[in-house]
Amino acid sequence: YRLRTNEPGDAADVVFTGHGGFPTLEARGDTIRAGAAAAPGVLAIRNDSTRRLTFIVEDQAWRQDILTAHRATTLQAFRELFTKEVLRPGDDVEIDHVTIMFTDLKGSTALYERVGDPRAYALVREHFALLGRAVRDHDGAVVKTIGDAIMAVFHHPDDGYRCALAIQDAFAAHNAAAPDGEALTIKLGLHLGRCISVTLNDRLDYYGTAANMAARLQGQSVGGDIVLSREFVADPAVAPLLEGVALEDGAAPLKGYAESIPFHRLTAEVLAGMRLEH
Repeated sequence: YRLRTNEPGDAADVVFTGHGGFPTLEARGDTIRAGAAAAPGVLAIRNDSTRRLTFIVEDQAWRQDILTAHRATTLQAFRELFTKEVLRPGDDVEIDHVTIMFTDLKGSTALYERVGDPRAYALVREHFALLGRAVRDHDGAVVKTIGDAIMAVFHHPDDGYRCALAIQDAFAAHNAAAPDGEALTIKLGLHLGRCISVTLNDRLDYYGTAANMAARLQGQSVGGDIVLSREFVADPAVAPLLEGVALEDGAAPLKGYAESIPFHRLTAEVLAGMRLEH
């Protein structure tokens, strides 16, 4: 829902699933915000401004059916079918909310030395196939590969979370069935936030704070786990999926950031337990 007034001014977006009380509509000066939840079945309005206001609660569910340019470019099929549909050189588009995933294959250099180039390349190619399938199955898109790493984007953060689980599940199954015992271990990080979309090397790419943070979080992964930013865990679409899940809290100094950045980790042990439960 969007909370606003009939008069020119601010607005606030909220997600309400029908459980509990609806957030209180609050006007403070020229700011509209969502306050504490009111009693179930009650619409509470608080006007702390100096003028009379007409409050509006606008149903925004229709927006879920709009195919925006941003949403289209987070779909793998669009990127494959319309490869020439990019921004003009020098143009960029600011995106308010996108989920970005970075993965990397742990110990790939040692893998090449251990099994030789032909066998290692075959394993790496298989690893890319597993990643691409998981991303596509969860309505995401692979933006690019960087060595043995991929960058993927998702319009909905819960799709990104489910994809991360599916990736680690897929590699656990792959490793259990590997005839030569050659395990593939994936490092993975997820973040959401603002960034810009640009055309680079004839493809749509993403740059900015969110992309940098996701890449740095992947660097904190030890392999077989999932590292999540604090913003990602707090997202209204993700938080219910993490209820009852044991998250390990951590913080680390990340390159380019003045202070240590807190994060959450789904450890390999917790993920293995979740697989057994299902």
